[in-house]
Amino acid sequence: MMLSSDKFEPPLAEMDVDSDNTSSRPLVEMDVSGDEDLYDLVFSKLNDFQKNVFEECIHHKMAGLSLPLGSGKTILSILLALHFTHCQNDNLKILIVVSKTLLHSWEIEIEKFFGKNVLKYQVLHTDSVKNLSSWTLEETTKLVLTTADVIGRSYRKTELRQQFVDQIYMVRYPGLYQNSYRRPKSPFLSHHMGEGILFSIKWGCFLVDEIQKYTNIETQW
Repeated sequence: MMLSSDKFEPPLAEMDVDSDNTSSRPLVEMDVSGDEDLYDLVFSKLNDFQKNVFEECIHHKMAGLSLPLGSGKTILSILLALHFTHCQNDNLKILIVVSKTLLHSWEIEIEKFFGKNVLKYQVLHTDSVKNLSSWTLEETTKLVLTTADVIGRSYRKTELRQQFVDQIYMVRYPGLYQNSYRRPKSPFLSHHMGEGILFSIKWGCFLVDEIQKYTNIETQW
């Protein structure tokens, strides 16, 4: 799922999720690893604008989510990710890629909406982990926050390009090649420690915040 924010403020009616009435208490108090009907639970907590966005995203299953600032993009994206992973397999985890400057903001939002220690998450970044090569993914973790530079560095470090990218010769333009990306049927790696874990498990949902800032995996972030 791709996330981006428009550069204008929404009407006040669409900003209830961030109002003073809700910011002081968790939006969702639940065991996210259980079998509760997440769809009904979300609808009981969201305003009409957010419910419509939630329904439309579920209908399309995979899409970009572009919402006005302040309309609840963070909580909507997490709830949608939980819904999709729950529908597939409750043991699958969620990977969220954000910019370094927003890492802490996402942590704050997760704890504000879900309550402390309700939604188990880990952060994969040098700001939180001194030695990334020794990082391990805990079994109870549901969500991993990381950055594009961590993913890009791991991609280059593990030399995944040869498994992921094919260069196709362009007959009409001698000397030029076009990149073709292979969609993996299974994880590329089998690492149990370090950034390589990112390419070693099947993720239930993959979220990229502010997707417009990035182009492709070959970009030197």
